Amino acid sequence: MAEKRTKKTAGRVLLVPLGHPPRALLDPVSRAAREIFGLAGRLGERIDLPPWTYLPERRQYDSTEILRFLGRRAAGEEKILGVTDADICVSLFTYVFGEAELPGRAAIVSMRRFRQAFYGLPDDAALTEARTVKEALHELGHTLGLVHCIDASCLMHAADTVEDTDVKRRTLCPRCLARLGETVSGRDG
Repeated sequence: MAEKRTKKTAGRVLLVPLGHPPRALLDPVSRAAREIFGLAGRLGERIDLPPWTYLPERRQYDSTEILRFLGRRAAGEEKILGVTDADICVSLFTYVFGEAELPGRAAIVSMRRFRQAFYGLPDDAALTEARTVKEALHELGHTLGLVHCIDASCLMHAADTVEDTDVKRRTLCPRCLARLGETVSGRDG
């Protein structure tokens, strides 16, 4: 099994609760960001989702507009990750689990569709947490320059369904791990 992260530290990430996600969910995201990417997490203050990002005809929030908003709020931060309980989308897709600048500073992940209750099933807090952490890491990987991977078990594999997320491990495949090492080395060098 490949190492989980590079030996170099990738920097810092500010974790921002957008709306009302459970604050307890941010601790596992922070720990995983340090473990996988070497990103030291810092918890930011909860902020409301910007009202202009709401799309009433879809009853969802525009994740691209939220990214712009987060990017402006990230003064002095290397990375910023918004975690929300709201449903998010982009114009081309019915929904997205998250979005990130590639490469860049800002990322967002939504836990809304990771909850079993969304599908009419009994809620499972551990499963919601596992899914949210994996997708938060996936989006942070994009900010570090990683693209989608063809390996379905790799953290950087694109997830179109919750089942895709469930198949993924919380680790990078050897190819993505090598790419991460190249991007971190290129930045430090």
